[in-house]
Amino acid sequence: MNMTLNRFDKLLLNVIYAPILPIALFLGTWWIGIIWIDDGRIFLWALAGLVIGVLVDLRLYRCWLKVNYRRHPVYTSMIYLFYSICTLGLFMGMPIFNIFLGIFTGSYAARKAIILGYSQEATNRLVANIALMTTILLAIMFVCSAAIALHDPYTAANLRGMLGLPVNPSRKIIWLIIIIGGSLGLLIQYLLVCSVGIWTLKRYHRLVE
Repeated sequence: MNMTLNRFDKLLLNVIYAPILPIALFLGTWWIGIIWIDDGRIFLWALAGLVIGVLVDLRLYRCWLKVNYRRHPVYTSMIYLFYSICTLGLFMGMPIFNIFLGIFTGSYAARKAIILGYSQEATNRLVANIALMTTILLAIMFVCSAAIALHDPYTAANLRGMLGLPVNPSRKIIWLIIIIGGSLGLLIQYLLVCSVGIWTLKRYHRLVE
């Protein structure tokens, strides 16, 4: 049995869907500007793309609510991939910050199950599958970032400055940081999505009791 959207659902859906077009147009016009426009006008070109995206979003506000939670999993996976790439670029190729996307992902999975009337078994399976999907994607990003870091001659110096080390770390230490940090990051990602999903479900059940 499908339920109606509450204020949290409306906020969550708009937080997920609304930024896509402004960000995509901003980045798209920025790169077009780099290729075709003089340096002095690149920012204005990108700003124009951002403004157009926001104006279109204002017209499509109610569309995000009509979309509800019924988007095909492939479509929502592409949205997650889009935000993952943007977050990776924003933090200069450090995928550890992508973990925080799990907060929105876990909330979305749980609310989708509630709104669309999933059974308990189907809900648990949905949350677990989404947690696994996000963890696999994060693992791919970790591998790509690690490959770049291992081939970058300045990685040791960057780690020394970042961690406040007295000397540059050896290659073995860099490998240990990648393996241990990556493993912990993947574990935290999976547990975060599941925990937020479970918390959202428990909060809903407390409210309806």
